[in-house]
Amino acid sequence: MVHHHGADDLALGRPAEQSSACQWSAAGSTRADAAFVVEGIIDRPDREYANHTAEELFPWWQVDLGDAYRIDTVRLFNRRTCAERLARFSILASVDQSNWMTIYRHDGTSILGAGDDGATIAIDRPNLSRYVRVRMDGFGHLHLRAVQIFGHRPDRSDSEAFAAFAASHSAERDAAVAGRTGRMLNIGALKVFADEERYSPPIIRSLEDGGYEAPERSILYTALRPQDRVLEIGTAVGVLSMTAASIVGAENVVTYEANPYILEDARRNFGVNGLGEIRSFNAVLQARAKMAGVPPTMPFAVSRDFWASRLGATIDDPDIVDVVDIPTASLEDAIEAHRANFLVCDIEGGEADLLLQADLRSIDTIVIETHYWAAGKRAISDLVRKFTIDGFDIDLDLSAHHVSCFRRGLC
Repeated sequence: MVHHHGADDLALGRPAEQSSACQWSAAGSTRADAAFVVEGIIDRPDREYANHTAEELFPWWQVDLGDAYRIDTVRLFNRRTCAERLARFSILASVDQSNWMTIYRHDGTSILGAGDDGATIAIDRPNLSRYVRVRMDGFGHLHLRAVQIFGHRPDRSDSEAFAAFAASHSAERDAAVAGRTGRMLNIGALKVFADEERYSPPIIRSLEDGGYEAPERSILYTALRPQDRVLEIGTAVGVLSMTAASIVGAENVVTYEANPYILEDARRNFGVNGLGEIRSFNAVLQARAKMAGVPPTMPFAVSRDFWASRLGATIDDPDIVDVVDIPTASLEDAIEAHRANFLVCDIEGGEADLLLQADLRSIDTIVIETHYWAAGKRAISDLVRKFTIDGFDIDLDLSAHHVSCFRRGLC
């Protein structure tokens, strides 16, 4: 047993749980496997880790402290080998297992906890915590050697500080939806606002059941690497931007959206999820080769089904609710400014017009949804041929139907 400044480890021997188990777990149940993390053993003679989840999005481990404490410090012992898998992680706290608050987030600029002493993490945010959760922010396995938690019974000043912090946290979320009719929905570990007045029923249902952009999210979980720099074209409500940011970091994601109304919703969602560093721009991107003949603004038709908003439609089309003039910008300039190597594109049929003449030499992976109904089969076939000529292979393990992943050097 290891002590911290003479204090007792609040997690020692307490009930624990985790998101999943797998063939590498030492116990068959999630609860039994999670319990190894808090039994007081740092390094085991028979294996390199205490617990082991399956490979999944946002795997987590948590402990029940039995009562509410003000957490001061968490000491985390990462697995010595494969420690880089836990590059980005968050520590969350709850008093009821329903409402969780992030009390620490590590951005992956360094790998913590692989040494003999683990990583001592000071918790500066006010908190009231019975349940403490360690969550990998990305897709993969979560395996730890041990977790120790130190804190104290909350006094009046702790309770007042936490109440003020919680009120501020709630106010931030309320500000994101002020004056709107709708509710926050969970898509995995992400929170997304669903506007019941402005979004159509099919969009609401897709957000509710978690199927929204599921094929694209699945590809991103597998294809993205922590060092990638992502440029997304077609932000919508920001789910793919935030998914990418959870893997590569918000500072490494830039996104462009032509619909100014939905972009504002995406920006609010970024803030609610603590991903406000994602840079977002309202523009219609065009290939640099075409920019000489492109006007400074273009009319963009906004559909009630925001995923059907598009260039080329008019206010007379039955689904169009507004037409707005949007600035144009060069795709290659955007790629160069961000030093992007990973391109995500879903622009409802505009993909062929944008990419057929684009210079994609600095891009090594493309995740794209194609749209026969809008662009036509000939144009999409020409686009696929262009990717092949440019040196991309289609990854059939990741591609399905109209969502495809093209990669250089596929092997």
